[in-house]
Amino acid sequence: QMDYGIYAKHLSGQYDSAHQIFSDNTVKGHFGYHITPNQMFSVEAGYERNRNNFVQRTSPYVLNIDSTKNIYNYMHGAAFYERGAPSKDGFGFNGNLQYHFQNKQNANKENFISMGGSVQKSIRGHELNAPVQFSHLSFGSDSAAYKRLFIDVNPRYFLDYNRLKLNVGFNSTIFHDSADSRFYFYPVVDFKMVLVENKLMAHIGL
Repeated sequence: QMDYGIYAKHLSGQYDSAHQIFSDNTVKGHFGYHITPNQMFSVEAGYERNRNNFVQRTSPYVLNIDSTKNIYNYMHGAAFYERGAPSKDGFGFNGNLQYHFQNKQNANKENFISMGGSVQKSIRGHELNAPVQFSHLSFGSDSAAYKRLFIDVNPRYFLDYNRLKLNVGFNSTIFHDSADSRFYFYPVVDFKMVLVENKLMAHIGL
């Protein structure tokens, strides 16, 4: 089974024959394919170009239009893959890769790359989920430049005993930029117990 589509848009506004105040142009497309009932692959991409002139009204009869054109370009692309767990003790996986680029009149440029995935494993009716995400951001202009790197690892183990539900794991992030490096770690414990079905539940979390 396939799913696909394309989207295009153009908007513009004009003050008079000599001044176009803004324009907005967008093109996007996506394609998805179910390899099997439990596996899916999809891609998407898009491009946007926005242009505007700043406007200031100094009196009810005078409208000043900045002659400088402010142009913004934005491009993005992404790919996703997902495999669901086919049975009670099955194995699942999903992955993603994304790229974004934007700039303003070739002066300020920003690149963003993100990739990651998650593994799901059912163990005797309980679910283990282990996502990992890598993100890299770079920015450059005429006066400054910096880079940032994030690595996130946030595993979870969900135990379901009908009335008693327990979620344990941790959140961790490795952060690095042009000036500093840091590591963050937070334990996660979430406890729920049904006291009265559909009416009362005790909840404790950390």
